[in-house]
Amino acid sequence: MGYSLIRVERRETVALVTLDRPEKLNAWTPAMAVEQARAIEEANADPRVGAIVMTGAGRGFCAGADMEATFKSRIDGVDPGEGASATGAPAKAKAAFITDVAWSFRDAVRSPTYWLIVFSLLGGSGIYTLFLAHGKLVLEDFGHAAGIGGTAVFTMTISGLVAKLIIVLLGDRIDPRYLWSAFMAIFGVGAVVFVHATTVPLVYAFAFCLGIGFGGGVVCLMAVLGNYYGLKAFALLCGIAIAVNTTLSAIAPWVAGRLFERGYGYQGICYFLAAWCFAGALVLFLLRRPIHPHATVPA
Repeated sequence: MGYSLIRVERRETVALVTLDRPEKLNAWTPAMAVEQARAIEEANADPRVGAIVMTGAGRGFCAGADMEATFKSRIDGVDPGEGASATGAPAKAKAAFITDVAWSFRDAVRSPTYWLIVFSLLGGSGIYTLFLAHGKLVLEDFGHAAGIGGTAVFTMTISGLVAKLIIVLLGDRIDPRYLWSAFMAIFGVGAVVFVHATTVPLVYAFAFCLGIGFGGGVVCLMAVLGNYYGLKAFALLCGIAIAVNTTLSAIAPWVAGRLFERGYGYQGICYFLAAWCFAGALVLFLLRRPIHPHATVPA
């Protein structure tokens, strides 16, 4: 395997390692360090080598660290050594949907895309909390046995794990936003089926849909925020997103209870939340990755 930033040659029992960036006075970079480490490791493993000599090409040995390649990129939130792996092989190319810039919290919350992402989950969060609060009563009103609620929760748990497995298998290959869009559409289907679950197969059906939607949706929310805005403000951005969804989704059971007391049943609120899920799925599908306000756009 060759080198791009150094040259390595053996002169009898001496391994000669030459820093090979003469146009930069052999200024050091993390990628160069990876190549140096590999060259030294190979020389140590060669029984014919008795000494290792390091020198520099051109008129200087090494001018020190390359400020642009090392520190500026780290300030921008990019790992300066990600261009090469620990073995010196080229690193796997970063997916196009993963940002190269770590957004500040202030820039991220000013991004309309952030709030579209946050509110896309809200319809699903609402139907989930509504089921937790009223699901048992709804199912018993349909004539199901008292234990059917536990069956539904168990099914939701299993299908939530299925959604997470899908994310594990596909989340690095395609933008998780598209997975999330599909999960939200399934969430909406579950909300509609919930108010018509008069048979046991329909109970399994809506529970499976709600588990897929919620189990996959929350994970995709965090994955998308990390991919689009980086890790600098990740904890704050996720915290606000979850707090907003938890707080506003708590309104759904209260509204559903008030409507039920007045004789309107649960269909209206469930249809409304289903429509929100479908709208969220469409928004997520059409959404574009945000552009950092200070990014340089190529001419």
